[in-house]
Amino acid sequence: MALNFKVRDAQTTVNATSLGTVSNAVGKGGSIDFIPSNLMSTDRRLVVILKKADGTQEQVVCSQTVSDGFRAKEISLNQLLGLDIKEQVSSAGELYNQINMPNSNAGLISYAIDDITVEEFKVEALTEDKIKNLISVSL
Repeated sequence: MALNFKVRDAQTTVNATSLGTVSNAVGKGGSIDFIPSNLMSTDRRLVVILKKADGTQEQVVCSQTVSDGFRAKEISLNQLLGLDIKEQVSSAGELYNQINMPNSNAGLISYAIDDITVEEFKVEALTEDKIKNLISVSL
């Protein structure tokens, strides 16, 4: 098979619209509530109820990574409040809101070929002495 070089689009992430952080969405005077049975259940994603000061509320599901991290106490409540809520599209085409981990924005790790010195890879030959040493070590 031959190499087929093409100009490729930049890597894209899931098509999602940021709705801001949990804290910003709730606003001053609001709260975040948890359903105890859901909080303790590790077989489903964590659901939080975000309440604004005016009494309006919205249920938002957490990504699996956020759910697992929060339940394992690897993500604190303070950190959860700083995570982004994203409006996403399901595979069925339905809109839903989800609390997600931040994107790493790391992208690809790239090295300019001109900056690298090419070295020949040398295979070390096995001699009779090396084979004898290997056998004696394993006995």
